[in-house]
Amino acid sequence: MQRARPHALPLICALLAGLPIVVMAIHWIDVGWFPTGDRADYSVKALDVFSSRSPLTGPWSAGATIAAGETVYSPGPLLFWAMALPLRLPWPSAVQVAMGLVNLASLAGVMILARRRGGDLLMIATAVAFAVMLRSLPPEVYADVWNSSAPLVPFVLLVFLCWSLACGEARLLPLTVLVASFVVQTHLTFLAATLGVVAVGVAGLLVARPRPPLRRPLLWTAAAALVCWIAPLVEQLVHRPGNFVLIVRSATSSTETLGRLSGVKGVVHTVGVPPWWLQAPRNALQRLIDVNAKPSLLASVTTILVVLGLAAAIVVGLRRHRPALWAAGAIGLVICLAVAVDVSSTPRAAALTTQYTLRWAAPAGMCVWLLLGWCVVSMLPVPAVLPRAAVALGVALVAAAGIAVTASRELPDERYRASHELTDTVVDALPARGTTRLQASGLEAATSRSALSYALRRADRPLVVPGAGRELGADYGRGAWVRTLWVGPNAKGRPVAQAVVGSPPSPVVVSVTRP
Repeated sequence: MQRARPHALPLICALLAGLPIVVMAIHWIDVGWFPTGDRADYSVKALDVFSSRSPLTGPWSAGATIAAGETVYSPGPLLFWAMALPLRLPWPSAVQVAMGLVNLASLAGVMILARRRGGDLLMIATAVAFAVMLRSLPPEVYADVWNSSAPLVPFVLLVFLCWSLACGEARLLPLTVLVASFVVQTHLTFLAATLGVVAVGVAGLLVARPRPPLRRPLLWTAAAALVCWIAPLVEQLVHRPGNFVLIVRSATSSTETLGRLSGVKGVVHTVGVPPWWLQAPRNALQRLIDVNAKPSLLASVTTILVVLGLAAAIVVGLRRHRPALWAAGAIGLVICLAVAVDVSSTPRAAALTTQYTLRWAAPAGMCVWLLLGWCVVSMLPVPAVLPRAAVALGVALVAAAGIAVTASRELPDERYRASHELTDTVVDALPARGTTRLQASGLEAATSRSALSYALRRADRPLVVPGAGRELGADYGRGAWVRTLWVGPNAKGRPVAQAVVGSPPSPVVVSVTRP
């Protein structure tokens, strides 16, 4: 039996490995983060929670919308629910800090479960790998409510939860459902991977037949599932054809996609040497080159070895009745398959979205390598208990990795204070009564329009935003108004505010007219 270690050790490793997350959250406070663009639209929807406009679905999906020919949304509103309370605090940056705390809590859960599965050795290896993996992601995603960023760390937690489920830890079932629901509802790109790893966990749990019986965990699981999915189910019942039907249509449409060969190449870059998680962040062009160009011989060969190693772990684990072994192999293979599905099903018309929709392949590839590494080590005569000196050295290595990654990151320098001051000026200049219509021209103006939508909604001012029904919902796209706010370089009417916002900076003028 493994010698007892301080219970704080997993939390210390999580804090050290997650140091870039902590620094990013503090940076958002320091620069006065303010929601603009998509994040502002999400904030409007989050402020609608607990109201008659409470959202029933998640953010809209560009790729699925192109494939289905109709507006398709991510499956559920859990991201908006998570944002609802922090957004009601006096500081807009509180919502980004809250997401950073969610990521740190998820990482702490990963450390606890990694230690349970493979002792201090796996916990330390996971902490070091996680810190290194963060270098492959843009720093702004470390604490970010954008729907392609928010599920990244919770997905890593989901992998370890499902692995533990397959080992018979039935008490984790309700938490697994909660985390899986958040991940898959926030962005459709996680759907295949989430379904796959949960299937492995549940299959292992059924085979293990844990004692005591599953009655109590199943009751809590059913309650968690009902709370998480009641809103999407209501949406499906009251709308036609309903978002679930549209998701299926998008998945089965005949829209031209990147194709299976690109899917295979995506797997090669996820787990083949050097994998994405050990490289610098990829922009849209680099992603497209990666999934279309011929991969190197080294990457192809190592990918084959990784897949064969995972398959061998399944066979050996089943023969030796070791659920931890076969489940690790199965989860690794499922992740590889999910990457292939996501890449191959991406519509060619939305190919540039792979810059952010494939960011999850970095933590996914890290998980595959950790699972495979544990499978190999578990079949070798490695001591079950590490000496205290080895543990101390490992923690120091985690700290070094976290500090090195933090020091190497150039933090984003957005003009958030300018956007904040612009919206404050506009809100103060408008009468308290009457509905305001927002009209924008140009990309930067549209970004400021979103910020103004958030500011007016936060101030409980009625508003109509023509053309934003997809992002904000149909209720915001129509209605009578008493004034129009024009946002853009050629704004009409009486100017009420102007500022230089964005990165790169761009002048924005806001004016008001009456119908």
